[in-house]
Amino acid sequence: MEVGSTSVFGSPDLDLRPAPLARYNLGYDVQQCPNCGYCAADISIPLESDVAQNLVLSDGYQSQLHHADFPELAKQFICLALLAEAEGDLQATAWAYLRAAWACDDDGQEAQASHCRARAAEYFQQRHSADAEDELDVDEKGSQEALLSDVLRRAGQFESAQAVCEQGLRVATSDVLQAVLRYEHSLISQQDTGCYTIENAMSTVA
Repeated sequence: MEVGSTSVFGSPDLDLRPAPLARYNLGYDVQQCPNCGYCAADISIPLESDVAQNLVLSDGYQSQLHHADFPELAKQFICLALLAEAEGDLQATAWAYLRAAWACDDDGQEAQASHCRARAAEYFQQRHSADAEDELDVDEKGSQEALLSDVLRRAGQFESAQAVCEQGLRVATSDVLQAVLRYEHSLISQQDTGCYTIENAMSTVA
């Protein structure tokens, strides 16, 4: 099944997870083959490389797909991340891990969510280091740092989160991003790993 359309009522989270109703469609963002376990946004599209094809059949992939410590949906997104990495798509890898974290959040699995965010942060940082212009699907100055600092904060990596956030504050030009980054900086200072929205950040603006 696929979602044809949806609506959003409210503010996205600081890590850009959409508000309802769109946030409830997470389970439709990944499909799994019932036979081999291939996970993709659309499993009718075949894998492009022999490396990725072999990965699906590997013990490591199958072990992750059936890992008892992660929610079912999170396991699918992690396998999606493994395949995206095998295809050399760091951006897709990062977003798949972040979506896996969202699935863990929904299942109340805090440690697993933190693990997935840490993995997402690794790949976001690799894309950032590669100087790709559209690395995070956001191109306004400071937007990359706003997203990455939130992912790091919620993973409990406060020192790294603070460094990224301060870098964002130096380059952000829009009032919205400045407000978000200042709010993020406050949360980091308090070592707060909670979930907050962009609306929460804007409510602090005098």
